[in-house]
Amino acid sequence: MQDAPTNFDTDLFLPIIKEVEKLTKFHYDINNYFVKNPAQTKINTLFKIIADHIRASVNAIGDGVKPSNVGRGYIIRRLIRRSYRSGISLGIEEKAFLYKLVAAVKNSLIYDFDVNEVTKVIKEEEEIFAKTIQDGEKLLENELEKNGFIDAKTAFKMFDTYGFPIELTKEILKEKNIEINLNEFQEYLKKHQEKSRANTEVGMQKVINSLSLVPNKVSEFIGYDFLESKSKILYLLNEEEKIKQTTSDNDLSYLILDKTPFYATSGGQNHDFGYMLQNNNYIEVLDVFKDKFW
Repeated sequence: MQDAPTNFDTDLFLPIIKEVEKLTKFHYDINNYFVKNPAQTKINTLFKIIADHIRASVNAIGDGVKPSNVGRGYIIRRLIRRSYRSGISLGIEEKAFLYKLVAAVKNSLIYDFDVNEVTKVIKEEEEIFAKTIQDGEKLLENELEKNGFIDAKTAFKMFDTYGFPIELTKEILKEKNIEINLNEFQEYLKKHQEKSRANTEVGMQKVINSLSLVPNKVSEFIGYDFLESKSKILYLLNEEEKIKQTTSDNDLSYLILDKTPFYATSGGQNHDFGYMLQNNNYIEVLDVFKDKFW
């Protein structure tokens, strides 16, 4: 065990964070764990998101997963794009920068992979997203010239169709002293999420009903303070809602942890994506949901 307040302050993540510091005027402050300065907490969180997500992305891409719009590839795409947005929030202006962190990630891993290939994949994905942002900014400008404002429907279309982050829409409009109705945007997002879940809702409800019969099923949510944790699996169920002891490759399973940093779908906000490691096995987190009675 290293003498550090969090996992991000160990040699698993700190070397990655140090590389990020070279790209921005901001700095990560370990002491903020004890002092709790709100502004520094936000800055530290951005560093943590980049370090955590790029490490997960390098792991997956090194294992053969490519960013895409489906399955594991979609999770990796979201992780890379969230890291990229965090970099923008830290004032990083380079068109592509995450690929520069691959070497630091490799030094923290125990297995080998093709560094050049992983670097190439991440850089290409960054450039795709950078173009998405550039095109989105042009669309925003056109809408503003035409109407003088951006309504929630247009903002959602840009988010849904072009992948343009609502956070960037908000920032651009703020610079022009224009407000957007975020509540209305959330309504569009909620309807979209409900429609997307419609095909799986029946099966999901069966699982929820099965889990509702399990005693001591409350997971402690720690996501506001930690992006990762060591957790114990309390219950593991397969697609037939039968309690299992183990899982194998390509199994779709449902589980309850004693504590989790993963946010469950709630209040119009979608769940977190990510992964878990169990005995060096990579497990994708595809959905996080609550028992309807909790």
